[in-house]
Amino acid sequence: MADTGYIYPGTVVNDTSIGSNPTPAWADPSNAKTSNDSYAIVTENTTGGTTNYLYAYNFGISIPSNNLITGIAAFIERKRITIGTPCYDYEVKLVTAGGVLSTNKADTLTGWPTSDAGESYGGSTDTWGEIFSPSDVNNVSFGFVLSVSTNGLYPPIQICVDCMYMQIFYTPIVYVIDSFIM
Repeated sequence: MADTGYIYPGTVVNDTSIGSNPTPAWADPSNAKTSNDSYAIVTENTTGGTTNYLYAYNFGISIPSNNLITGIAAFIERKRITIGTPCYDYEVKLVTAGGVLSTNKADTLTGWPTSDAGESYGGSTDTWGEIFSPSDVNNVSFGFVLSVSTNGLYPPIQICVDCMYMQIFYTPIVYVIDSFIM
């Protein structure tokens, strides 16, 4: 089995296709392209809800067509800035040229830490319930989204993402041709 190593997105944007009003958009989403302690941030001042998507894509993947995708891992380095109000993953989903896929890998039960920490989703043998071809993952729109929820008991809360990155696992397709001599 081979893998791409850790790959970072060329583009990270706020995507308004999810989120409860009046949740503000992610500020400075492009800050989530590298791990450098500059953050994409949502400040939640209300009684709770869900954020817009933070969409990471344009990973520059180029897996040859004669390979089988065996697993996909997504990683998010994140934290919250508050003492009283927790926040949780709401959705962590893959995105293809066809849009956001249905499998949600979010950990909706564990609150985010108050200091920078990474979380992984998927893995070397996890295709998120899908079958992907190299052309699917090589597409510029392939990536993943994150939405976060808060209970809003003690606002405000700042939800911070330092970095989003991926790793794709694949193996060559081996063709066996029977031959015989007469």
